[in-house]
Amino acid sequence: MTVPFRFLARILGTLASLAVAAVAAAWLVLRASLPDIDGATRVAGLRAPAAIERDAAGVPVIRGATRLDVARA
Repeated sequence: MTVPFRFLARILGTLASLAVAAVAAAWLVLRASLPDIDGATRVAGLRAPAAIERDAAGVPVIRGATRLDVARA
């Protein structure tokens, strides 16, 4: 290979590496912004346990003993 072709190959390789790194970084940032949908946590101020579940369509359904518990959950 001649010098200009090696130089062009290095530039293209560097640009490809930067593009892969940018896509990976964007994926990680977007993935981290998704909410946690599994697990349990304690919420101060609840009088009785409340549950947040998802129906078949993925819509959240909140159940609790009182309207205040549901609103706080």
